[in-house]
Amino acid sequence: RVDRLRALLTGPPAPLLLVGQTGAGRREALRAALADDGVPLFDVDLDRLPDDPARFEAMLVEAAREARMRGAALALRGDAGLPDLDPARSRALAERVEAQPGVVALATSRPIGALRALLPTMRSVDFPLPPPVQQIECWRRALAGVGDDALPEQLVERFQASPGAIDRAAAEARDDAEAHGEPLTLDHLARALRRRINHALEAVAEPMSTTLTWDDVVLPDDVLETLHEIRSQARHRVRVFEEWGFRRKVPYGAGLGCLFAGPPGTGKTMMAGILAADLGRELYRVDLSRVVSKWVGETEKNLARVFDEAERGQVILFFDEADSLFSSRTEVKGANDRFANMEVNYLLQRMEDFDGVTILTTNFERGIDDAFKRRLRFRVQFPLPQAPERAELWHRMIPPEMPTADDIDFERLGRKHKLSGGNIKNAVLRAAFYAAEDGGELTQALLTRAAEAEARELGRL
Repeated sequence: RVDRLRALLTGPPAPLLLVGQTGAGRREALRAALADDGVPLFDVDLDRLPDDPARFEAMLVEAAREARMRGAALALRGDAGLPDLDPARSRALAERVEAQPGVVALATSRPIGALRALLPTMRSVDFPLPPPVQQIECWRRALAGVGDDALPEQLVERFQASPGAIDRAAAEARDDAEAHGEPLTLDHLARALRRRINHALEAVAEPMSTTLTWDDVVLPDDVLETLHEIRSQARHRVRVFEEWGFRRKVPYGAGLGCLFAGPPGTGKTMMAGILAADLGRELYRVDLSRVVSKWVGETEKNLARVFDEAERGQVILFFDEADSLFSSRTEVKGANDRFANMEVNYLLQRMEDFDGVTILTTNFERGIDDAFKRRLRFRVQFPLPQAPERAELWHRMIPPEMPTADDIDFERLGRKHKLSGGNIKNAVLRAAFYAAEDGGELTQALLTRAAEAEARELGRL
């Protein structure tokens, strides 16, 4: 990257655009390229400037004047706000960049479409994250003499990070562990690194978490086998694709897309949360109400933001009731059909480009476009539980702290009440409140009463 910058600096004068994550070495590379001519660098954080266009422009003029007085190159960083500047501030920034003598560089973590149109002569230099093998080496240097030797590989399996973020996260995690008198662990490092990974998914998605584990799962053996395979592929992606060279054989479509299909209450959402927790990843449920728009092109723009932010944050994307978004394309009979098909086509392309983990759930698999299904690595059917599985669900749903009668017949509950796992969960919770009201012990009668109430609400009694 330094050689590329040197070549641009010796060419015709033009603004520079340095694109890469925080800590990717953008300013360090620019300083190294400027050092040949002894030019210092004057750095300005645009994200700290006022939102008001007039004050924004005034402070920008002041910063540019200071850079000229020092004979320095002007570096304008805006990882958070630069791609989304409003028209007034974009024009002010473009005018200041063009009027500034000497070297001017803009640094951002993602592309800047509108501003680029105002600065057509701007030259871009990308600062991608180093490949996983190099990230492992960065972690080894940052953790030299501290912690378990297996930590670097475990961290790269979970996160993709810049060298700068790795160094700062390692230092922060060491300080945290020492302050609590604890040995440095994977959890310390993961917490510190998450604070360094910036994403804005909260605008279009909501985080999900669960306290359930694999011990709470009651599913047929073939379904469990597939779910364990999903976990294995998500856990060992770095080794297979990077260390063993499969990235060259699979240049696109390497993301791990999964479809969980089945009736309501069969555990689809629960399993998404358990998988994410087991893999040490954050899980974000995409809020379709904030993504789908009636305005042409807005849905695609919002979806682009979802996938871009998911890649930046390295989280698992969760699309609940996916058939409403990933629906089959229709015959074009009007403008609405054409634009709806454009959204589906865009989703097909973006899913193929996405290199992370995506989980889709649906109660109506036939409504999902066949082309989507072909792009999904796994399609898991969650069936309604049979009597033995229902009996096990009744048993496992009761916490060990709950006072429980000794004569509860779980097999009878499983045979008599044909409920899904979600309905059984609701019935057990209802019975616990019955017990709290009646004296404090969970009994067969209370569980039966709760199961009948649940069935009545479902219209089965």
